[in-house]
Amino acid sequence: MATSGSTNHATDRDNIIHDALIECHVLAIDETIANTDSKYIHANRVLNDMIKHWQVQGYNLFRRSRDTLTMVAAQGTDANPYQFGTGGDKTYRPLRIENMRYLDSSGNERPMTHISRDEYDNLPDKDSTGEATLFNYDPQRDPAKLYIWPVLASGGSGTLVYTYQRAIEDFDADADEPDYPQEWFETLKYGLAARLAPVYYPADGLMMQRLQSVAGQKLMESTSFDKEPVSTTFMVDWRR
Repeated sequence: MATSGSTNHATDRDNIIHDALIECHVLAIDETIANTDSKYIHANRVLNDMIKHWQVQGYNLFRRSRDTLTMVAAQGTDANPYQFGTGGDKTYRPLRIENMRYLDSSGNERPMTHISRDEYDNLPDKDSTGEATLFNYDPQRDPAKLYIWPVLASGGSGTLVYTYQRAIEDFDADADEPDYPQEWFETLKYGLAARLAPVYYPADGLMMQRLQSVAGQKLMESTSFDKEPVSTTFMVDWRR
């Protein structure tokens, strides 16, 4: 017997909501529900709330992105930061900037040090110019702000290269596919079902316990898999 040769299995908002409602016994397996139904609208709201909340658990490998920012003379100070979001230097708002590099005139990326807001505030001269070595990212609601030290001198040129955690995209339409890879599909379904069951069957403790257990296991499996392997170095003290 031959395998399919296909690995492009996909799902969408409609399937996730229908399957979740079936899991928590709101729908029978042969029933459908219109996207104008109040239960569907509520489930979509809960689904979007859930995926936004999951962002606080840390970065996902599939959300890690890279971009560059062309520096502007004297910008990046407390009084004149770079801005991310509506009307900013970048229209998106990173949840976190993991690391940043200064791209010099030779094309080499020089690592910059990520400092806290207190450390930035304690810099004595925030208008100092030179090749950037420090940065602080302040993820305000909109816009977020980026502070650089030292800043670019007048007439100079420079580029910042950075790796950041992007936000998860919303579910806005029935056919919207999840902004997650395939290995997260069951996690989305059971996560939503576990949140909906107490609304419709608050007295059914066994159902809620089952769904919450499965949802927790799926989330743990997905987050455990979604981590970057890192090298480990062991130091041996031969003097002992």
